[in-house]
Amino acid sequence: MVKESKKAAVAEIKQKIADSELVMFSQYSKLTVADDRELRRSLRGAKAEYCVYKNTLVSIAFKDLNIPVDEKQLTGPTAYIFAKEPLAPAKALAAFCKGHESVTVKGGVFQKQIIGAAQVQELAALPGREELLSKLVYLLQSPISGLVNVLQGPIRKLVYGLNAVAEKKQ
Repeated sequence: MVKESKKAAVAEIKQKIADSELVMFSQYSKLTVADDRELRRSLRGAKAEYCVYKNTLVSIAFKDLNIPVDEKQLTGPTAYIFAKEPLAPAKALAAFCKGHESVTVKGGVFQKQIIGAAQVQELAALPGREELLSKLVYLLQSPISGLVNVLQGPIRKLVYGLNAVAEKKQ
């Protein structure tokens, strides 16, 4: 019975890893219940799933999926964050880690490649989709605005000249 439950847990973990673009590992020692609830809420808002599994079961799941994981990252109390979209959950975890010393990022797996804690922080520092789209719109709009200003220059000078002539005649 025990082996069957462990096999089911490994199958569940493998499914979550396969469905996720980003899997982050975090250490959560001395985390209070209120802080844990806050972390889970922020990750749920970022469309990520926060789970705690036995490290050996997770290690088996990674081996079955042929994803090489550093065994040092899978030691001690470790929570696993599974995310289909990587930026928002990485930002949420990094923001939570800044305010709480009880949670630290150990590393993760991004697009089936192992990454360290520093790379998770770099991922969290990337701008979001909306910010990138707004920058793209600005970059596409700026040459058009410049062209309009260049084309309006001679007309503007003509108007200023006509106004000066009209003021002299008055």
